[in-house]
Amino acid sequence: MSDKTDNSSDEIEETDGPELVVLEDAEGNELSFAFLGVVELEGEGEFALLAPAEQMLDEDDDALDVFIFRYDYDDEEELENFLPIEDEELVARVAKVAEKMLEAGDDGDDDDDDEEELEN
Repeated sequence: MSDKTDNSSDEIEETDGPELVVLEDAEGNELSFAFLGVVELEGEGEFALLAPAEQMLDEDDDALDVFIFRYDYDDEEELENFLPIEDEELVARVAKVAEKMLEAGDDGDDDDDDEEELEN
């Protein structure tokens, strides 16, 4: 789950389907992602799960690439920020919880059970 973007900030597009997030990569290219949910790890913060928008539209493709970003919402500015994660161990821990969440069809709002499993 490598990070393809510099995640400088980000606009949200309103749609009937999943919420779309447009990020800009290091070369200035805009990339659209579907916002899958948020995983919160106790003591670590919140992490956004994003998938390439074109994969969400491709009904023939069962595989889904999920990218994990540190998630921060600025209430004052009403902006969502998606920041890269450099710590591979942290990415692996978030991925473990995210996989369980996505398999269960959870939206990320109630992840207390997953947090306890990570601490054990």
